[in-house]
Amino acid sequence: MQFFKENKFLIGVVAGTILLSCVFLILASGTAESVANSLVDRDKAENLLKECENEKDPPNHKSVDINKGFVTGINTQKNESKQITIDWNRKRYADQIIELTHTELGKVKAFPPDIPKFRQYGLWLYFRKEYNRNREKLMKDIGRPAEEPTAADVEALMPYWKKVVEYNDRLNAPATPATVAPTPVTPTPVRPPVITVPPGGAAPAPAGPSVDERARQLARQTVRGRAAQSGDIYFSKEAVENLFPSLEDSSEIKLEDLKNAQIFLWVLNDIIEAISSTNKEALASPKAQELIKKSGHKPCVMYSAVKKVEKIEILFDRKSPNVLTGRATNAEQTMVGYRIRLIMPMSQLGLFQANLLKLNYHTLTSVQAEAFAVPADALYDYGLEPVWTFTIEGEILFKAAWERDLWKPVGTAPPVKPKNPP
Repeated sequence: MQFFKENKFLIGVVAGTILLSCVFLILASGTAESVANSLVDRDKAENLLKECENEKDPPNHKSVDINKGFVTGINTQKNESKQITIDWNRKRYADQIIELTHTELGKVKAFPPDIPKFRQYGLWLYFRKEYNRNREKLMKDIGRPAEEPTAADVEALMPYWKKVVEYNDRLNAPATPATVAPTPVTPTPVRPPVITVPPGGAAPAPAGPSVDERARQLARQTVRGRAAQSGDIYFSKEAVENLFPSLEDSSEIKLEDLKNAQIFLWVLNDIIEAISSTNKEALASPKAQELIKKSGHKPCVMYSAVKKVEKIEILFDRKSPNVLTGRATNAEQTMVGYRIRLIMPMSQLGLFQANLLKLNYHTLTSVQAEAFAVPADALYDYGLEPVWTFTIEGEILFKAAWERDLWKPVGTAPPVKPKNPP
């Protein structure tokens, strides 16, 4: 005990050292365990990375392949759709390319245009004549054009109908009573009627149309009936614009005008075919056949769907997109607009639209209807059903590689790209 009392300080130092050593041993054992655990996790991560490196495809290859399949399918459908468009354009229009007949060259396709040959043999004049020949041929396919009634036709019939009216007036005049001696009667005084006579003029004529007015009305009805029964549709060549009205002009034609002439014939062919098909279907309908049978007439304008073509216009250079479709001419497609003005019943509008839309890639962008009141002195007979004036605007899409290649001139060197300046 004396030892402990004398060496308290030394014993305290030794005890403290032992205690600190124990504490350090405990802490060291916990750190070793955490380090060992972290090393295990690291080994697992390294093994997983090695497994990923050994894999041929990334871990999400299945989802990537599925998405790639979707994209491939969409691109395939797009290309198939584009090819269908090309094939349909080619089917409809490839056989309608203008072909020139020359005494030395024989048959010459106008497209692609061989510019040196055009200049050497003066094919510009041949092109103008062939364009007009094709235009005339297309317009004949619209049906039997009815005669255009004129005021001169009415005046020519006036003498005949005037005699008829005067003869009927004599027949219908009241018979003159036989002369009988009147029985004397005491007259009753009456105030005489007041007859107003215009200053310096005669008394007003009795009410009713004059002989001339009645004769003119009958002459007009005759002309109207004859014209309506002479054809299936009121149509004149002036309703379709002519890009080359002069057949004697042999001056050089711009490539753009050559192209527009061919496109004009393509679009005109579709429009006329739609009008012709609509009238054929309307005349063959049971309702029209019944009316024709009852009236004793032949199929004519009075029973057609499209009664009259007032105007057909083709609108080129669609640089700006259409408000409705947002489509315009660009590197992938050619857009051509058109405007048609027709007189027809409202009930037949849908049939005409369907016949036009099924011919090619047409889109109708605007249809305006205006009520058409037939005046009493009109020379056109549109039948019993009320008619309207329709202004129809549309566009057609040419999305085909062959159509673009048609306009590339043959025999001309391609433009040379200028070099950059030094």
